[in-house]
Amino acid sequence: SGIDSGVTLILSLLMLCALSPVCGLIIAATLVGNFVISLQLNRLVTVHMEPVEAKFRRLGRKRGERLQGVERVVTSGRDLEEVEDMHREFSEALDEDRKIWLAYIRGTMPRSLLAGFSVTLAGLYVGWRVWFGHMDPIDVVPILTWAGMASQQMRFLARTEREINWCTPSLKSLREALNLHSQLT
Repeated sequence: SGIDSGVTLILSLLMLCALSPVCGLIIAATLVGNFVISLQLNRLVTVHMEPVEAKFRRLGRKRGERLQGVERVVTSGRDLEEVEDMHREFSEALDEDRKIWLAYIRGTMPRSLLAGFSVTLAGLYVGWRVWFGHMDPIDVVPILTWAGMASQQMRFLARTEREINWCTPSLKSLREALNLHSQLT
């Protein structure tokens, strides 16, 4: 869906520039703003999620090891202590994970507001041009349609980016694991 959205966005932007260069410039500026925000959000995920992902993998391995030797933990009387330790460690990891993803969500709000504001600004510009007789009223609908379509495609691309960002930490960890040299020769 990312390629379709990208092609549709380019087509929408070109058609909008042909109908009204100023409206095309407004949407192009929005696209640049979206790109800058995307770079910041991608950096947030790639830099801060990798340690959290490693912590979750370590906790998963630890839980698996404990479940294999659960009889020894129970017979030694450390079962409640072990459960409390695991709960505390998972809570800490979840808190870090939550903070990062909430920061990501807060970062996506300006992008959505920017997209909506740009269509509104294009509509106000076109309305102003029609009001003073510099543009035919019949041109309002295609301009707003293309501006809205461009804005919608930016949202679709943002959704695709969010899905990629969700998978990126796990994929980076997998790549690193596959690049480890075998100790068996």
